[in-house]
Amino acid sequence: MKKYGAFRHNLLPRSPLRFDRLEDINGDLIVEISDGADYRLSIRFDGYIFYSKQDEGDALRTLEEINNFNLLGTPVIRAQDSSLLNWLSTETFAIRKVDEMIHFIILTDNDVINVLCFDEPLITRHH
Repeated sequence: MKKYGAFRHNLLPRSPLRFDRLEDINGDLIVEISDGADYRLSIRFDGYIFYSKQDEGDALRTLEEINNFNLLGTPVIRAQDSSLLNWLSTETFAIRKVDEMIHFIILTDNDVINVLCFDEPLITRHH
């Protein structure tokens, strides 16, 4: 059964931030979000497997499911047994197993970013 939970980190606020930038550099994915002023975060996924970015208007079903867990406005969410995890496992003929991957969802004020990876991201603040 699909399940969502807030990914807790001391630098993550409990309110949505703005999407600023996404970079794919040498196998690492870096997502930068901010409050539009001086609070800027970098979320780095070392050795990610897959990512997608979509406008919130194109992710209505996902947002509805996240809302059922009272997580709308949470900047980073961890999804378990998601259809995206199952899809990637099927695409790789189960070389990538669902229980070995982690599905993170970054919610910003206007975007939904999905990341499949093996490890939790490194989150840093830029001053």
